[in-house]
Amino acid sequence: MANRAPEVGFYCDACDRYSTWNPPFQPDDDRCRHCGHRNPPTAAEGLSAGSALASCPQCGNPELYRKKDVPQQIGCAVVLSAIALSTIAYALWDFPGAFAVFASVALLDFLIYRRLGSVTVCYRCHAEFRRFRQNPDHGDFDMHRAEEYEAE
Repeated sequence: MANRAPEVGFYCDACDRYSTWNPPFQPDDDRCRHCGHRNPPTAAEGLSAGSALASCPQCGNPELYRKKDVPQQIGCAVVLSAIALSTIAYALWDFPGAFAVFASVALLDFLIYRRLGSVTVCYRCHAEFRRFRQNPDHGDFDMHRAEEYEAE
């Protein structure tokens, strides 16, 4: 997994489904895999596998943030499983059982979190950039900044 190529993931303007392409950009990379609509990137010309992102290649926006590369559905499933298992453990063994379940899930979650890579995401178009060199100018998610883009 460490030697996998960088990847740009974007949401299609027409069908809102997720597609990907790998740098360097090729003429057909902007075509949605699902509906065939073209989603031309605005700043993909100089993008290479070893470069750090200064702006979003899809829309040209310089406002990007970093997050852990975990699907949100898996995170929610882990939390819901912990709640269900701790409820059962509480019913059977009272507080120590529920605490043991939460402690075990927290340890498992921590170990998974440490192994996951980061993904850079665009505030405007929500394009995702995996396995690119990290740009220190891009910080963690900022809710205020995200709300500004949602208002556009």
